[in-house]
Amino acid sequence: MKASAALALMLSAVASCSSPEPHIADSARFVLATGELPSERTRWSVSAKGVGVVRIDMSLDSLASLLGPSFSVANSSGRVCASVRPSSMPAGVALLVVRDTVVRIDVASANVLTEEGVGVGDSEVALLVMYAGFIRVEAHGPSAHTLVVSNPHGSPYILVFETDGSSVLRYRAGRRSVTQTAEHCG
Repeated sequence: MKASAALALMLSAVASCSSPEPHIADSARFVLATGELPSERTRWSVSAKGVGVVRIDMSLDSLASLLGPSFSVANSSGRVCASVRPSSMPAGVALLVVRDTVVRIDVASANVLTEEGVGVGDSEVALLVMYAGFIRVEAHGPSAHTLVVSNPHGSPYILVFETDGSSVLRYRAGRRSVTQTAEHCG
C-alpha cells in the first residue's frame, strides 16, 4: 500500500512541475495583450458543424429562441435561400439559410476563429500544417487557393478557406453540398 501511495505522490509532483499546456499560456498572453477574456473570444468558435451555439441543420425557430429578441424569422425575408446576419452574433459572420434551416456559416472577420484557433489573416502554410491529412488545395487563378478541410470518414460537413495564395481572406463551414462553392444561393 505504501508503494502505491508513494507512486501516486511522485506522479502528482511530476505533473505539477510540468509546464502548462500551450493553449493555457497563449490564452494568458491574449488576456494580457487585449484585456479580453478567452471565453469571450472563443464563445463564437467555428467548427464544420456550427458557430458558437448555432448548429448547422438548426431551424430558424430554434435559432430565434437561442439568439433572443435581436433575431427574428423575418430576417430571412421569406425567401427559399437567404444570407442572414444576426446582430447578436459577431460582425463578419453570416448564416446561409435554405428553407428555414441553417446550412452554412460564412466568416469574413479576423475576430472569429475555428475551434483549432485559425481564421482570417492566418497563413496558408499554418492551415496546411494544422489540418495535415485532412486538407485539399484547389487553385483559383494565378495565385489564389481554396483549401477544403474534410473528415476522412465521409462527414457531410466541411470547412473551406479562401486565400490569396499566402493568407486566409475568408472561410465558411457547413454542409458539403452548399459549402464547397462560394456562391450564396445558386
